[in-house]
Amino acid sequence: MWVAKTLKADKRSNEVTYYSQTSGNDGYSNDMEVIKACGGVIASAPELMQLLCAEDYGTVVPDILKSSSLDQIYSIVNATGNYNYGFGWHIGHSAFGTWASYHGGDLSGTATIWVRGNNGINAVMLCNSRNNDSGFDTALYYAIDNIRTAIK
Repeated sequence: MWVAKTLKADKRSNEVTYYSQTSGNDGYSNDMEVIKACGGVIASAPELMQLLCAEDYGTVVPDILKSSSLDQIYSIVNATGNYNYGFGWHIGHSAFGTWASYHGGDLSGTATIWVRGNNGINAVMLCNSRNNDSGFDTALYYAIDNIRTAIK
């Protein structure tokens, strides 16, 4: 994992190219030095899955945090209407019901979702483009749930 660079010319040889679907923007219009802590980390799906499995209460991969810390991360600390949020994790989206906590994000040229399942099923989806339709993020969430349903 590493912090992204702002310019396309500075991307690493094994890094994907980012494509924006927004007129006037491209995947390299973000000032990564300014936003590196809130979306500037580059990681592969296997790397994110390794991190996720190290903080999921699982027994196959040892957790890097104590259970009491995980309890705080995955507990609702901000509940406003249908919006439930722990420490960095959303809880209870209609796509997941109570089976998972999730975190997603997007910048010009990217869209991501990773899901920690309460049932031992974790998932990561990374996209190097993003549709700006209002339902795009929700479509990603339902895609993850469809995958989970298919492998149950």
